[in-house]
Amino acid sequence: MKLTLIAAAVGTALGIAPLGHVSEADAMCASPDPAFLPRTGEVVPPRPTLYAIVPDRAYLGEGRIAVEDGYGIDVKPQLETVSKSDAYEIVRIRVPLEEPGERFTVSWRFGGEAADAQPRYRASYRIGSAAPNRARVVGVSRHLEQWTCSHADTIRLELEGTALAYRFAWHDGTTTTVPADDGAIWRHGDSDVPGKEPPATTFAELGHLDCLGMSIDPEALGKARSFELYALFADGSEVRLGSSSAQLGEQGVRLPLELVDVPGVRPIVGPGAGAGEPATFAVISEGPSPWWSAALGALGGAIALAGVAIAAGLRRRAPPAPME
Repeated sequence: MKLTLIAAAVGTALGIAPLGHVSEADAMCASPDPAFLPRTGEVVPPRPTLYAIVPDRAYLGEGRIAVEDGYGIDVKPQLETVSKSDAYEIVRIRVPLEEPGERFTVSWRFGGEAADAQPRYRASYRIGSAAPNRARVVGVSRHLEQWTCSHADTIRLELEGTALAYRFAWHDGTTTTVPADDGAIWRHGDSDVPGKEPPATTFAELGHLDCLGMSIDPEALGKARSFELYALFADGSEVRLGSSSAQLGEQGVRLPLELVDVPGVRPIVGPGAGAGEPATFAVISEGPSPWWSAALGALGGAIALAGVAIAAGLRRRAPPAPME
């Protein structure tokens, strides 16, 4: 992936938003599956809070989320739909297990509440010392994709860390929760295989998701909206990462560049750490440098060369030192 480091202030001042990646995809249409975060095989803290991404139930049919302990006995979780859109539901799963070493499985059961409902799309976990809480936004871009079956047009956050979901707390009092890894619903069974290395970075997106629909009300991003961004972790805690505004529509595009965390400018969030100040620079990922970025670079180079030439000319015209 190509990364271009630019000054966020320059992009905002010029009122230009980079388009990001535009591509034509040659692929067969696929269907999304329910998925659970974190990925299967992870160690989670006592009484963990997990998240399920549940695509359109019209496609899935009747079903429900179920939890079993290590002996195959049903455990009653606390389920809460925290966000619902055309693309998917985000369901918070609070599991009432706390013994160190205890294992349990979360699954989607076809057949609703029927006694013979078949479990599928499983993820297994163990209670223990989980990885520390940390979250970073390392890139922001506009993601555009058009292909045979569908299209994508989103504001995409590129993420690092152990957060399971991200909550946009809009300043009008509404909220939108998105999964920390949109790609989980396309892995088709990979989530059932423990030991697989997680991706180094994941993506959370606002807008029209490929083959899924809108992850937010289409009118919600028509005009620039301000928000606070929170990272949500398996221990049930939330950490504020920063504030910004976003817009995606016919009236314009405004990327939340202020969220990007540049190493050395704003620290990674850990237990008890504050969010710090917004980063001065933004990393625009997934695409070539916008024309104005190249133009600014060329202009800077020209100025530097001109400075060298002027300095050299001054040295040539300087009078010789008097002889002793």
